[in-house]
Amino acid sequence: MVYTNCIVKGNGGISNLSKAHDNNAPAVAEQTGPRKVPRSLLVIIVLCLAALYGWAAYGDAPASAPEKTVKNFYAAYFSRD
Repeated sequence: MVYTNCIVKGNGGISNLSKAHDNNAPAVAEQTGPRKVPRSLLVIIVLCLAALYGWAAYGDAPASAPEKTVKNFYAAYFSRD
């Protein structure tokens, strides 16, 4: 026999540590709705993606043109800088 949440008395009897389950009250099933993702989280994700796209498409292009970066790399490579 397996006793859970119990301690064995010295005289062979069993004493429950918690008697909350002994109140003979019927269990009431709690009705909950379906779990949903908060709309604010979805809005934050969309805003972050839009900001990243805007930065990549428009904000970063003039400062670091890929052709200029490649030209600077090879110029430094061949001059052993």
